[in-house]
Amino acid sequence: MLLHMYFYANEGEPVFVFDIDGVLVDVEAKLREVFRQLGLERLKASPDLLDHNLRRKFWKLFLSKEFMVFDRPRRIGIELLLSRL
Repeated sequence: MLLHMYFYANEGEPVFVFDIDGVLVDVEAKLREVFRQLGLERLKASPDLLDHNLRRKFWKLFLSKEFMVFDRPRRIGIELLLSRL
């Protein structure tokens, strides 16, 4: 992917990079559910503040296919992406 982006950038074509979580997709519901599954209350804490074992479990759940059902598209992010195509 990076090679593909580099090629187009060098050819004078614009290259746009979008973050999925939080920009194109609202992950708040997924965050709440992952914290619930781990038996933790979400107190606006970052997963990075968890101890190593909990952080590993958090990311395994957060990135799993099973938890994708909690992702919701963000209209403003999708519109921004489409405006760049």
